[in-house]
Amino acid sequence: MSESIKGVIPAAVVAYDDEGNVSGTRLERYYEYLLQNGVDGIFVGGSTGEWPLLSMDERKKAAEVAVNVASGRVPVIMHVSSLLVDEVVAYANWAEKAGVDALSIIMPYYYNYSEEGMYEYFSRILCHVHLPVLIYNIPGNVKNVLTPGFLKRLGTSFPVVKGVKDSSMDFLHLQEYMEAVDIPDFMFFTGNDAQIVPAIKWGASGAVSAAACAFPGFVTSMAGYVQNDFEKARKMQDAVMRYRRFVVSHTPLSVVKAALELMGIKVGRPRAPLCGLDGSEMEKLKTIIDVEGFDNGR
Repeated sequence: MSESIKGVIPAAVVAYDDEGNVSGTRLERYYEYLLQNGVDGIFVGGSTGEWPLLSMDERKKAAEVAVNVASGRVPVIMHVSSLLVDEVVAYANWAEKAGVDALSIIMPYYYNYSEEGMYEYFSRILCHVHLPVLIYNIPGNVKNVLTPGFLKRLGTSFPVVKGVKDSSMDFLHLQEYMEAVDIPDFMFFTGNDAQIVPAIKWGASGAVSAAACAFPGFVTSMAGYVQNDFEKARKMQDAVMRYRRFVVSHTPLSVVKAALELMGIKVGRPRAPLCGLDGSEMEKLKTIIDVEGFDNGR
């Protein structure tokens, strides 16, 4: 893996068979679909990948298939979070042996913690980790906010901390991270589809994108236009934002998986207690895809 990861990295979904089991065959086809549409990496087992609803073996299977399909063409990032330190270390050690290129770890979740408590948590993990680590900020799901000062503290104390994925939905967080952390080659990724163009224009490394997991050609093209045709990139970002409004008005992951179904990629419905779209909502989504041109990648 190169020292620095950058570009558009889909926040990959997990694919199930018709019985609701994680399907290696469907995952292979899905990952190849992403690669054929020019993505710069694959982010496995994140929020869009339903990690809280998967067993340890299922999370490993999704990453293992990604490594095999990617075959070194792009880096594979595996999300390895758990509140159990030993479990995170076990995931990390397995990932290194399996050929994963980098890891993602969210802030400790469920309870509200002090900074010292969180620092101890990360300390007990990061001293056993050898792969590059992105700290994942998603306070809407985990309560605890990754502050710029704490990110700098982790990055300074532990050389394996190489970047951040910010899904706070507040662009100011990303800006403050970029201002506070002056570590060479540190990676700054937005995890918000509404901010991909602004983030890249501001100098971010790229985006870990849920939209790209359904429309990889469109989103990678959009990112490519930022530097040489900003007006085109801005218009494409507007289209992604209109799609995103539909996404956030429904059950999490229902729209993303339905979009893939409409693109001809079978990945199954989200796992309960999440649910899928009904027929009328599928028709609305199909109209959005057709009108915005997501199906032609441009």
